[in-house]
Amino acid sequence: MTSPLVLREAGVPINAFAVDDVRRTCGARMVFQSPPTEAAGQVIAVLDDTCGNRIQIYPDKTIA
Repeated sequence: MTSPLVLREAGVPINAFAVDDVRRTCGARMVFQSPPTEAAGQVIAVLDDTCGNRIQIYPDKTIA
């Protein structure tokens, strides 16, 4: 099992959450490691949770 410290040092998000609209969600006051960016045909973003962990958000395709 890979430790969270190793993931953090490698810049790998420790969690990922689906949201209805990445750009709108990013309108909140957040510290970004990677601003909203198009990748593989969808917009993703990586933010810092203020504890040093990286959290990725991505669009939830099941939300209409």
